[in-house]
Amino acid sequence: MTEAEKAGFTQESATDASGTAYPNKPAEVLFVNTYSASVQYYPTVKKTLENRKLTRYQFQFKLFEVDEQGNETLLKTTSNGNPEVVEYDDDTNTTVTSSTATVTFGSFTYTVEDVGKTYHYRVKETNTEKPGITYTDTVYDVFVTVTDNGDGTLTATPVYKSKDETINDPVFVNKYDAEGEITLKAWKELKGGDLAKDMFTFELFDDKGNPVYKTDPETGEPTQEQVTAKNTADGTVVFEGLKFDETDIGKTYTYVIKEKNEGSNGVTYDTSEKRYIVAVVDNGDGTLSFDTIIRNYELNEETGEYEQVGEDNDVPLFTNTMKPGSLSVTKKVTSDSSGYDPKTEFKFKVKLIGEDIEDQKIHYHITKAGASTSGGTSDGGNDVPADDSDAVPSQAEQMDVPAETNDVPATDETEDAENEDTAAGFFEKLGNTFFNKVYAEPGDIAPESTFQGISWRITSEGVLIIGKDGTTQTMTYTNNNRQWPWR
Repeated sequence: MTEAEKAGFTQESATDASGTAYPNKPAEVLFVNTYSASVQYYPTVKKTLENRKLTRYQFQFKLFEVDEQGNETLLKTTSNGNPEVVEYDDDTNTTVTSSTATVTFGSFTYTVEDVGKTYHYRVKETNTEKPGITYTDTVYDVFVTVTDNGDGTLTATPVYKSKDETINDPVFVNKYDAEGEITLKAWKELKGGDLAKDMFTFELFDDKGNPVYKTDPETGEPTQEQVTAKNTADGTVVFEGLKFDETDIGKTYTYVIKEKNEGSNGVTYDTSEKRYIVAVVDNGDGTLSFDTIIRNYELNEETGEYEQVGEDNDVPLFTNTMKPGSLSVTKKVTSDSSGYDPKTEFKFKVKLIGEDIEDQKIHYHITKAGASTSGGTSDGGNDVPADDSDAVPSQAEQMDVPAETNDVPATDETEDAENEDTAAGFFEKLGNTFFNKVYAEPGDIAPESTFQGISWRITSEGVLIIGKDGTTQTMTYTNNNRQWPWR
């Protein structure tokens, strides 16, 4: 006699399974079977990293068994596996992976002795304080119930909960944050003049010519104010505080710096562009770095297009030039009832100020109203020859302030000798008319000159002194009411 097989049962023995059966004598046969069943359970969770590529073994996890009193016993420690493959590129033989990976703790085996029981486990992620990572504080409790299917198989049914809420897809989500700032620099020079702090303005644009706007520090949103910078006294131009975060990783941006033409008189502005190609690089520790290429572009007047000049990473230099200047000196001589000669020659003192002025040739033209123009070249700007055909300055000596335009009456050639011999006589003849026409500013080094043999000068304190050349006779007139000219 044989027994048919049944799933889950194993025949251990068969007694009197073979023999002869006799009438009125029952035969007894004994079959002894053993029932067995088991099942394996693999505790599994998922791991996701936001804003950065996930790598194998990047994060650590622990599995605990929890008793009825809530005490934890560490069972296993593991790390996340490889990121899940999203697709495979046959052309490049590369895979595209996601930012999610599976975390497993091996297997647990349950037998018929476990049927009807429920086991309590707990899964936690270990905060290893990787820089730039915000770790989740999520904890998953896993309740595994074992049931017998009656066919030699068991079922282990896990239920995942977080804060008493059932979770169908347990995932630990960490976030990667990174930030960095870049400073763009250029340089400024001014030819033919002295560069001063904040003298010129520079503007920032994107690669499409759109203005780059400042960001509101509170909201993080762009404002309507364009990012600008001014030069320092040494010519440095700095655009600071261009901020980037983890969303910019792997991207490349182009910035363009242009000088703003503010219409300053006498300045020829630089029209070039300085382009900065900025690649954002993740350092993996919550910080960003930047690979930057600088290129200089000049405007092609024929095509109207900007073309690169020089090599990559040449110094981004903006150069402005002062336009050629001119000095206009007007002298008015009028005759009056005193009969002074309007053709009297007057001399003017001129001081030229500029970088290396002593070593430069100064080109000039002298024009008298109603006359032709004469020209010449002066070494250092100190000796300016007169125009022989006109009554023009014969010499330009240094003086700290330019003379104002003065209406000074000519002298009377018929003046008697007595009045010409003394300063007093000179003053009496000229009267208030002369002094009403002489001007200076407080604090200046006062102008001085010779007029019909009488010298006059104005001190820095505002005192007018006149006297005949070569004599010690002087007459001093002080501004008592601080109103110039003297009366």
